[in-house]
Amino acid sequence: MAVEEDTKFKANLKTNCATKQKEWDERQKTRADEITAISETIEMLNSDDALELFKKTLPASASLIQTSATTRSQMRRVRSIVEQAMGTDKAHSVNRRLILAALKSGTGGFEKVNTMIDGMNEVLEGEQVDDDKLDAWCLAELDKAKEEAKATEEDIGDLSASIDSQRDSIETTTNEIAALKQGLEELDKSVAEATETRKEEHADYLDETASNSAALELLGMAKNRLNKFYNPTLYKAPEPVAEEEFFAQRRAAPGPPPETFSGEYKKSESSAGIINMIDQMGKDMEDEMAEAKRDEEEAQKDYEETMNDAATKRSDDSKLMVTKEGEKAEKTTHLEELKEGKRTKKGQLEVLEDKIDNLHKTCDFLIAQYATIKEARTKEEEGLKTAKSVLAGADFKFLQKL
Repeated sequence: MAVEEDTKFKANLKTNCATKQKEWDERQKTRADEITAISETIEMLNSDDALELFKKTLPASASLIQTSATTRSQMRRVRSIVEQAMGTDKAHSVNRRLILAALKSGTGGFEKVNTMIDGMNEVLEGEQVDDDKLDAWCLAELDKAKEEAKATEEDIGDLSASIDSQRDSIETTTNEIAALKQGLEELDKSVAEATETRKEEHADYLDETASNSAALELLGMAKNRLNKFYNPTLYKAPEPVAEEEFFAQRRAAPGPPPETFSGEYKKSESSAGIINMIDQMGKDMEDEMAEAKRDEEEAQKDYEETMNDAATKRSDDSKLMVTKEGEKAEKTTHLEELKEGKRTKKGQLEVLEDKIDNLHKTCDFLIAQYATIKEARTKEEEGLKTAKSVLAGADFKFLQKL
């Protein structure tokens, strides 16, 4: 809204200035034509031939005014004072010519000249009042416009700084979002790797457990087999297998045994050591299996805790990333508002600069020449007043009628 009003003011100011300039040119031309017409008329009426013609055509009863030598001298002084006071002032050249013409002809008496001088002084006083007002207005408007322009430039500077700061903030937030996104990708990769490792560890555990169980079972079978021979009371007969029985029923009858050693066979005394070794191997294997189970349980527990921590971190970082995206959107919107505000202020500054330029065109001459113009006008008023005083002391005598 402010830019539209300032732009409208700028356009109106330019139009008004152009109109005023055109009116002023026409006024000057009309005034120049008027001055020319009046001057030529006065010269025509005041020529010697015109005066002689008027003398011949005037009635015999008309009164002619004659002046004494002293009065003529005063008249010359008045004309000289008027000419010096008004000088070459083109603005008042018509009035000057009229006053001089009235002094020269003496028509209407000095009252008419005094009235003309009083009227001229009123014009001068009015012009001075107008110039005083215009000078004060120019100075005030220039100061006001310059202050507004300076304040607007400061606002533009502040907005530029805010824009730079906002851009830095957006860049920081963008980097934070990128870091969170990369962190989530790395977290997902770590979770996948940890899951794959856990699967491999669990598979190894199952394989190791199966192998250890098979080995432990084999050791038990070996020990049982030894007990069958060395410690029959500790021997545990395996359950019969139907298939074996089926094949056993169809087995051919054995032939007569071959000849062998005679006498009683003595069992080896080292069997106890072998059985104890098998027991120790089984115990060691059971300990390893128990330790492997504990390791598996601890690994599974660590994995589950890691997954829970990862899920919590993923949830928190995802929420934070959404929050950061919202912050970035708000900051981007605010950045556009700052840019628009800066563009608006630049538009206002252009309008103010144009206003200051137009004020300089209108006011610079008056401001620069104000004291000189006022002094010249004052002298002109004083000169006219002096001329009026000289007229007041003039001694006009009405003489005979022709």
